[in-house]
Amino acid sequence: MIVQLGTTRDPMAKIAWTGGEVSGYISHAPDGRSLIGSLFDHTPQRLMLVADTPPSNITGPGLNPNGRPDIASVPNNHLAYAGQWFFFAAIAAIIYTLALRRRPR
Repeated sequence: MIVQLGTTRDPMAKIAWTGGEVSGYISHAPDGRSLIGSLFDHTPQRLMLVADTPPSNITGPGLNPNGRPDIASVPNNHLAYAGQWFFFAAIAAIIYTLALRRRPR
């Protein structure tokens, strides 16, 4: 099973973990599929255990605890996004109307 023990600022950090008991929550492991690619690839996503706190038997640089998922971190700009697309549709309708008027009969 994939386990995310914690985070570090150093992308080249070498962490050695001998295994042991870890508690946390289960999430989907990241993969390289795009959103459109995942529509056609029906392979199930692998699961990953995200540790609440890094275990104490780690050698290497210290790890910071993983952040907990929080619904408050999702921006609430859905109405603005919908308005943006209605505005784009209105502009497209105006351009289409102008193009039909200028078209030779």
